[in-house]
Amino acid sequence: MKKILTLVLFFALSVSTLSGCGKKEDNAALKTYNDTMTVFFEDLVKINDSIADIDATSSTALDDLYAQFDAFQAKLEYLTTIKAPEELEYHESIDQLAVEGADYMKQANDYLHQAFEEDTYSENYIEPAMECYRRANKRVKYIISLIHGEVPAEAQ
Repeated sequence: MKKILTLVLFFALSVSTLSGCGKKEDNAALKTYNDTMTVFFEDLVKINDSIADIDATSSTALDDLYAQFDAFQAKLEYLTTIKAPEELEYHESIDQLAVEGADYMKQANDYLHQAFEEDTYSENYIEPAMECYRRANKRVKYIISLIHGEVPAEAQ
């Protein structure tokens, strides 16, 4: 989770340098995108921190986890509506990764709910839920890299 915070800070510092290049109209589109994405990533950090801070022994732990997974899914679905400006070299890939991230988080949420369906616990769904959650987060990290014009080494 601290990696995401680091990436967000890196994102905030570097995307602002993107807006210094190009035409005035390009600057406006990049600035708007930068501002929107900065808020988006700050919100994701809060959600991930909330997930990490859930007390597993609490009587509300499962409801808290459901709520945070729902919030994370909603944020990633919102991300699919934010179109990367064409001035960004990998804008099409960024948009595609947003869709993939939202899909993975929906799957994670579905698996989580199946794991605790009808007040019974089925461990067969927990690992797929966590794997889909990790994949959604990985898509977010890839997006950050592509915004900076860097193709992630693991994606090559």
